[in-house]
Amino acid sequence: MRLPGNPSLPTVAQHHGCAEAAVVGLRPYVIDGEYAVLLGSLSERTPAVHLLDSLSARTIVGLRADSVLLGLALGSLPQRVLADARMLAFDEVVFCVEPPGGYAIASPMRLIEALGAVLIS
Repeated sequence: MRLPGNPSLPTVAQHHGCAEAAVVGLRPYVIDGEYAVLLGSLSERTPAVHLLDSLSARTIVGLRADSVLLGLALGSLPQRVLADARMLAFDEVVFCVEPPGGYAIASPMRLIEALGAVLIS
């Protein structure tokens, strides 16, 4: 589906007829010194303490977009994709495939498999 302009999270959810928590995206982190992205709800941030516990990690730092862009400019980043198990509460999730307004819909498991993500609870 394509939405005009740069739609807000409530607009995307309303257009699809789903809960805001069913709109998912990738958030960048450095976990124990390694780059990773977390696939999860854009309306509910996964608490760092939850990630620390689920991954038995020592340190987790959330990254801003400018840090990710700098990393990409300096060289490729290893791909480690994690997926928040809370997404499995939904039959379908909505995610942006072509910013700012291009969205797709899939089952959470299909998206997790397509990204080669590791499910964390």
